[in-house]
Amino acid sequence: MMASTAGWLVCVGTILIVGAVILIRRGAVSALGIAVVLSFVVPVWLEMPIVGISMGVRTFVSIAALLAFAAWSPRRIWSPLTILDVIIAGLVVVHVASDVFHGGSVGSTALRAYGEWALPYVAGRYAMQSTRDMEPLAICVSGVLVVLAMGGLIEMASGTNLWEVIFGVRPIDGFGRHAARFGLKRAFGTTLHPIYFGLLILILTPWPLVWMLWSKHIRDRSLAISGLVISFLGVCSSLSRGPVLGAAILLCLLASIWSRWCRWMLAVACAALLIWVTVDLRGLTSRLEWLGGEQSHLTNLKLDGETVELSSFRHRLLLIQVYWPAMSHAGWLGYGTEAVTELPPKVPFLPADPQTRERLKFIDNSFVYHILRFGWAGALLFTGAFLAAAITGIRLAWDRSVGVLASSLAAMVMAAAAALTTVWFSYDMGFELLWSFGVIAGIASQQKNRF
Repeated sequence: MMASTAGWLVCVGTILIVGAVILIRRGAVSALGIAVVLSFVVPVWLEMPIVGISMGVRTFVSIAALLAFAAWSPRRIWSPLTILDVIIAGLVVVHVASDVFHGGSVGSTALRAYGEWALPYVAGRYAMQSTRDMEPLAICVSGVLVVLAMGGLIEMASGTNLWEVIFGVRPIDGFGRHAARFGLKRAFGTTLHPIYFGLLILILTPWPLVWMLWSKHIRDRSLAISGLVISFLGVCSSLSRGPVLGAAILLCLLASIWSRWCRWMLAVACAALLIWVTVDLRGLTSRLEWLGGEQSHLTNLKLDGETVELSSFRHRLLLIQVYWPAMSHAGWLGYGTEAVTELPPKVPFLPADPQTRERLKFIDNSFVYHILRFGWAGALLFTGAFLAAAITGIRLAWDRSVGVLASSLAAMVMAAAAALTTVWFSYDMGFELLWSFGVIAGIASQQKNRF
């Protein structure tokens, strides 16, 4: 097992050396894309303090790769703006305004806001500038995805996390190291929580599909199909309902984008689900609790003078009811990052009973979380980013050069949005999602140059 500092240095050094070789052989765009993607396989708990800032491998590699890109190909920086560019810039501004309004310093808040929102987005924005860059990037992402998924499957089956064996144990972040479902360990892989790990793999899943449909060689297609199957199994290794349902949604959306008949079938299925929710919400809840093995772990909780049964799934259903008073008074800028960092969050209008606040302290809904953190301005921009990415991808779906990638990413964005209603927006997988937003924006921006 490596020491944390040694592991960080080895990972950063290896990735930067690979990036430098690619920079010389293939150019700045491929070097940027592949170097950042390789950092996805490094565990998030591996950090190094640099000028007083605790910096993960993904962050450092992205900064270094972007600086190299800007120095090597300065003309490529300037490209037509997209609606996603404006939305991400808006999120940075709202983040700074909210946290400074609540007592944060301008300098440190601006650095954090740029690192949290703009850095991964910009790294994706310039990761692919032509169809020449698509196949090597798809192969690289697929390779990283297989490593992540295989690590998750090994962890689920054996109980051993390979990244902990190599880089040291992860810090406990509100989730036990040996959590299990159905007698199997829930894999957390390179992240701090199984649901983050499942979403991370889900976010990267479109790339083997792109490689499979783009490649002209049977061997490459076979490898891509294998990678795609392994990636879906990797999502399942988290044993988290949100990512697994997200994977099912991804497949349904892809089919509906590419087939008119599937659109009709999906519409009928959505109508049937809506009727089921309206008529028998309790029955649906019970079935989802059964899927999570929670029916034998129900507990009672007092809420608004009534006793209600609580499970992990019902906790998510109660969130809006519990936090609505705070949400309705959040204003345009919310309560700031510091208020929602501690658990229970430091926001007003929560239940008076300490036990109830403690039991419902996790804000397991990314959209509720951003209303509380950045107010309605931040929540609208956050939601708008998903809508803009999905619409942009769908609009490009019938473009011969990039249609497969654009439509696959659009379906992933919609699936991820659905899954994020069950968990707060963690940087463990949020980095890769924002990187994917950047890839979509980069594709849209380059359409004027017609690849």
